[in-house]
Amino acid sequence: MGKVRHRHIGVSQGIVRHTSLAILLLGVVTGGGGLGVGSAHAQGQASGALIGTVRGVDDPEYAAADERTGHVFVASIFGSQLSMLDAMTGEVIRSVDLPDGASAVAIDGRDDRVFVPVHGVNSNNDEIVMLDARSGDIVGTTPTGQNPYAVAIDESTRRVFVANRDDASITMIDAASGKALRTVAVGQQPRDVTVDERTNRAFVVNELDQSVSVLNATTGQVVRTVGLDATPWQSLVDWHSGRVFLTGGSGTITTLDATTGTVIATTDLGMPAFGGIVNEATNRVLLTNETDTTVSILDGTTGRLLRTVTVGKTPQALAVDARTGRAFVAVAGPLDRDGFTAKEPGSIVVLDSVTGAIQGRVAAGYNPHVIVTNTRTGRVFVGNSQDNTISVLDLAHVIAPSAPRGQR
Repeated sequence: MGKVRHRHIGVSQGIVRHTSLAILLLGVVTGGGGLGVGSAHAQGQASGALIGTVRGVDDPEYAAADERTGHVFVASIFGSQLSMLDAMTGEVIRSVDLPDGASAVAIDGRDDRVFVPVHGVNSNNDEIVMLDARSGDIVGTTPTGQNPYAVAIDESTRRVFVANRDDASITMIDAASGKALRTVAVGQQPRDVTVDERTNRAFVVNELDQSVSVLNATTGQVVRTVGLDATPWQSLVDWHSGRVFLTGGSGTITTLDATTGTVIATTDLGMPAFGGIVNEATNRVLLTNETDTTVSILDGTTGRLLRTVTVGKTPQALAVDARTGRAFVAVAGPLDRDGFTAKEPGSIVVLDSVTGAIQGRVAAGYNPHVIVTNTRTGRVFVGNSQDNTISVLDLAHVIAPSAPRGQR
């Protein structure tokens, strides 16, 4: 594909580049059966789960679903457009021009806002774009530090935290007005930020420093810096258990107390964990082992490794259904030597996140790179970055009649 990607595991994984107007106008939903991608041809395949494929959405990389407005927002690092989809049908309602390529998408449900950091791939723009989540209108932009890489929102304090990867800082923004409140110095190469509203803390992952900066989520003040033995990539907060889980390329998962920031435990997976998600309904943490064929399932309180489940080559992204406790794994399949180009269509594996049992498998497009759920509409949205499509799944039909078990 000729694309240079970074391993970005942010608040919202998952669209872009320069999409022509003609393509945008063709961004309609086509029935999966007509495309030959919705048939139940494999063992354990969930018949009827794939209800449509959205075309003309260029290189979907980042996505977030807004339950209140019924919209899904998709963006990418390589382009300058944000697609707003109907959360029931998957239809592209609107395509919004951004100043540059995006590096994340985050929803503020309290003020019905969408925050998209753009990072100057095609220009010198380094800022965060604020949109109305109902109309898709851009309502403001705020300058940030160099290379805004990740974003997190604390709805209780109405604060937005933007991690600026290239100047070791956090830009703290008022969510209601979009005004920058302060710039906070943190460790080198902050690549992720997560908020725990219960403890009023923000956790900033500093990749180069091998540390985590713990911030007061109201004032932005750094209250503690935690040194780590391994390079962190992503932070995951479990509000129920009061834990923060740090993933990384070394395969070591560090568990922190969300109140004090102290290290509670370290868990060795034996392989890099590129992405993860917390399933608070089942008290489980799920991690994709992208260089392997597996997903690791950890206890959400102790951080202990409970089981490893084989799902297929190159698992890349995760989402959960809070109502049922099911997890959805985007599996790309075998990749070319460049590490990004898929050799065949991918799939979505449906897991019981407690037992690790595989409950179904649904066909997806080439290189499914991001996945989000909308429990209000009963839909799963999968961004297939290589063929510029979004697969729309029905949550009610993701379980196969005779599901194989992939646990090991």
